[in-house]
Amino acid sequence: MPVVRFDAPFTFKCGICAQVVPYRTKMKAHRDSDQYRVNCPKCSSKIVFTFDQNQNATVITSGAERFGVQIEIQEENGTNGKNANENESKTNLFEDESAEFDPPKISFANYLRK
Repeated sequence: MPVVRFDAPFTFKCGICAQVVPYRTKMKAHRDSDQYRVNCPKCSSKIVFTFDQNQNATVITSGAERFGVQIEIQEENGTNGKNANENESKTNLFEDESAEFDPPKISFANYLRK
């Protein structure tokens, strides 16, 4: 098992001590054929990353959970259990033509005089 330098592919939180490890943190990892095993910087618990060929992404297999924004592949397919109308209302929120933005009618020179 070779030891390699591993950059965290995303921000994650340790499952044991809840230490948040930021994106691009450099760690030593033990590399197997399809996975990387790293230790938590605080409690030294084992965290296993694998590369998922179907999603073309790195996934945490055990020892931690992804922290922050969750990216779900199922959302693109519409199978995440939400109504289609709810998704459309969120996407059309800024496309409403009646709510156009009117810039202020003040010039930069008048702004400096105040």
